[in-house]
Amino acid sequence: LTINIINDKLNKLCGRDVLKNSDVCIVHDNITTDLMNLVSQNLEKRCDTKDMIALFDGADCFSAEWPAVIVLQETRESKDNLVTLYLQISRARVYCVVVLFPEKGRTFEYKHMFGVLNKLKDFAHLILH
Repeated sequence: LTINIINDKLNKLCGRDVLKNSDVCIVHDNITTDLMNLVSQNLEKRCDTKDMIALFDGADCFSAEWPAVIVLQETRESKDNLVTLYLQISRARVYCVVVLFPEKGRTFEYKHMFGVLNKLKDFAHLILH
């Protein structure tokens, strides 16, 4: 399901020549190796080596910006999660999609996240998965 969401957003951003692939970044935090491999393989199929969509761990790109960013974040019970989420969203200059999913085997139970997300809804397209 997460790959379908990513592909849908990438098709809208890159499929109609709205942006070049290199204008888009997928920023992730705390995602499983399986999901990371799926995302990487998906990007390799979509992009040629001259115009790649960037893929970064959030901690490795705090000073970088792209016109469009897709944030993939596994939520966990931690106030630091909000700081990380904010830093990832701030990588986008114009357009940002946030895909949140709970830790494996859990459901969304993080009430502290929803207050912040409600404030961000005018600035980011939020998808709770």
